[in-house]
Amino acid sequence: MLKDTLDHLARNHSWETLDETGIRIHVSGCRNNCCPSNTAEIGLRGRQVKENDEITQVYDIILGGSLGANPSFGRVVKENVDPDDIKYGISSLIDNFQSNKEPGQSFTDFCNDYQDEALAAYLEFKEKKE
Repeated sequence: MLKDTLDHLARNHSWETLDETGIRIHVSGCRNNCCPSNTAEIGLRGRQVKENDEITQVYDIILGGSLGANPSFGRVVKENVDPDDIKYGISSLIDNFQSNKEPGQSFTDFCNDYQDEALAAYLEFKEKKE
């Protein structure tokens, strides 16, 4: 899932754009969230859920964490996302960040300026032409 997501981002965004965002993505499969996905700009917390007597893998998307001078935990803005859809959501989020940010605004500050519902709306989980 992560490699597929990174490949998708590299195909759909310039390296300059990706570098400029300063976004760190952390992925955790630990049910206790032992990985630092809570302090990443984008955290992906994997877990298994039972649907119709089948176990499936899903991810919760955590946005707006940070380290450094003003550390903060991110917020879960979307739950139970299919692993195949993560790449589209993150790509859409980057597009919306680039289009709507204030000059010099960091991704974390951008996330903190929006309510969870608004950030979740920026995560469009549909395929766009590559």
